[in-house]
Amino acid sequence: MIYIFFGAALIIIFFLVKRVLKKGKINKPPEVLSVSQDIYWRVEEETLLKQINIYRKENNLPFLQQTDDLYRLAGIRVKKWIKLGYNENDNFHNFFFQDRQPYMDKGYINISENASYKYKYVFYAWKKSEGHNNNILTKDWKYAGISIKYNSDGIKYVCLALGK
Repeated sequence: MIYIFFGAALIIIFFLVKRVLKKGKINKPPEVLSVSQDIYWRVEEETLLKQINIYRKENNLPFLQQTDDLYRLAGIRVKKWIKLGYNENDNFHNFFFQDRQPYMDKGYINISENASYKYKYVFYAWKKSEGHNNNILTKDWKYAGISIKYNSDGIKYVCLALGK
């Protein structure tokens, strides 16, 4: 029973925060709410994975399963981008190979990523980008991990780690 209440509360909070963000009153997750940013980001991450899985299903592809390993890798990537001040002019993907190596050693055959920052609606931006879209629709991917964080200026950073 408590899980149902907690789940319903998260959904209500998500839509309230989404409505506030949509009205443009704030540009980052509000700290004044009694909900921690981690919960807000987690709901946003789960929503993005659902959008991706629906899109994959529409294209006759299997759902991606979120794994703790790829979730951690995506989190490491996003935190590093924020710490180093990543922007679209940086070739930050060079760091990807060293960041993913410990996870490759755990038995993944391949790991790739989609990265984004600044986009309010990341999923739609990825669909419009040929490379990001092709990565999402690669049939071989079986696992995913998504991390979303905001820097101190309210800029949204997203990493989708994909694995097989």
